[in-house]
Amino acid sequence: MSEAVKKKPIRSDTPPSDEFIRSFVHSGGCREVCDCGREHFSEDPSWDYEPGELEDLRGRVAENPDAFVSHGEYTIERMELGGRIFVVDCPCNGARPYEIFIWDNRSDIAKYLEERVKEMARESLEAGGDASRVLVALKAAAELEGIQ
Repeated sequence: MSEAVKKKPIRSDTPPSDEFIRSFVHSGGCREVCDCGREHFSEDPSWDYEPGELEDLRGRVAENPDAFVSHGEYTIERMELGGRIFVVDCPCNGARPYEIFIWDNRSDIAKYLEERVKEMARESLEAGGDASRVLVALKAAAELEGIQ
């Protein structure tokens, strides 16, 4: 991405809820750079670090604790939202504005999902799809109506 179109980091004073994190975390590892620029790492020695790499990271935390964050021996969990990577427990709380958007627009989002599932079911039937899968999709759409 060119510097001219680089996105401004997202920050929040409030972390995302546990429910949001459980819903959107899909991967983890030993190192990850958050959208805000902070590098997070696990100190678990079972990860495949190069000789001296873990010690180097620990030294970087001591030199610049705002740019490097140790998570002890815990795996670094991440979410990808809107093409951005957010590390769980990062001080920037960058995922929180996404949660607020979804919650504030939940009725419209539920309506969209309901209509989209119905359209996908229609397309599947027209293409000779499995009727049982269509019924599952329509049941899901009916359940979404209850969210609104």
